[in-house]
Amino acid sequence: MTPDEYVNQILTKYQMDTGTQSVAYTTAMTFKSLAEEWAAKCCRSVAVSGSYAKLTAVSSSLAGGSDIDLFISLASTTDGTMKELYEMLFKFLTAKGWTVKRQNVSLGIKVGNVAIDFVPGKHQGGNDEDHTLYVRRGDTWKKTSVQTHTTHVLYSGYTAEIRALKIWKRLHSLDFLSFYLELFAIRALNASSSNSIATNVWTVLQAIRDNLEHWYIVDPANSNNIISEQHTADEKKKIVAQAKSSFAKTKWEQVIW
Repeated sequence: MTPDEYVNQILTKYQMDTGTQSVAYTTAMTFKSLAEEWAAKCCRSVAVSGSYAKLTAVSSSLAGGSDIDLFISLASTTDGTMKELYEMLFKFLTAKGWTVKRQNVSLGIKVGNVAIDFVPGKHQGGNDEDHTLYVRRGDTWKKTSVQTHTTHVLYSGYTAEIRALKIWKRLHSLDFLSFYLELFAIRALNASSSNSIATNVWTVLQAIRDNLEHWYIVDPANSNNIISEQHTADEKKKIVAQAKSSFAKTKWEQVIW
């Protein structure tokens, strides 16, 4: 078996159904009305976002269940800071009887084997899709565009490589923010890529080993938003250490399996 055949076999093993009839999608749609209830008259829209929309999600056997994001777009006239709105959503979901997990920009609940992450954002006004999001890492807020994120990753040409890297991340229990990993992989492969998926994954692992602690990774929707700053130096060192270890392996079976 060639390296490409092996990597593609692993991608098939962990492939996630991202269709509208999938368990994750249909479950999320049943909770769309809950998000709309919370947002009430301030609701612009509620839509699927994140890895599911970018086609970079990996299957439930790695994640401990399928996961899917619901982005809640609030009107620009909505009262309250994003931190206040984030906490209001937490209290609302808790009052509905759910066990809620605070995450970086989202609030997560578990419905059977499906993890639904609610991502609240306040529209900035105007004709574009810029929103303000609360970011727990740093206890701050950021201006960004979830729509731009989706387009940037989905049409990068590297969604398969990104999925393989997410499999690597999860198999090795790394705390590596998904959007950071996606943007890092795209930057590395835009600089050097081939027609071989295995070679491309290897290229990104080498870039992580050599450059993760140095590269500034910038939000494509806001150049003032430095995504790489959302990880501490210690967190980056752990990721780099695993990349060094993986890069030293002689067999793909020792890297992803």
